[in-house]
Amino acid sequence: MSTAATTFWRNCERYHDLAERFERHVEVTCPDRLTGRSGYYSCGCSWCAQAVTYYEYAGPRL
Repeated sequence: MSTAATTFWRNCERYHDLAERFERHVEVTCPDRLTGRSGYYSCGCSWCAQAVTYYEYAGPRL
């Protein structure tokens, strides 16, 4: 295999491993409060909080 191909597959595997480590530490969260486009508090209903899924990375620095 050529040097370029070896480098490509090594980097591909490295980024795949990085993505797997990242996915292990992603959590579904809820915001403290909901904001509209203007930045003001838009509503307090539970439907709005459930209509969108919020993801947050909670693992170590990669």
